[in-house]
Amino acid sequence: MSELSPSRSRGRYLTGSVAMYWVGVAISGIVTLFLLPIGNYFWRCIFNWVYAKN
Repeated sequence: MSELSPSRSRGRYLTGSVAMYWVGVAISGIVTLFLLPIGNYFWRCIFNWVYAKN
């Protein structure tokens, strides 16, 4: 997508994209830490939330 953005704002776009990636990684890690106490059902719940888009 950065190839399609204007050259004046390309650096800002790339910085924002990388920052949003790391924010998503941090949020995912935090959610995982809170859901780990579920135990053996943890991965079942995660896959149901991600793939159950009926």
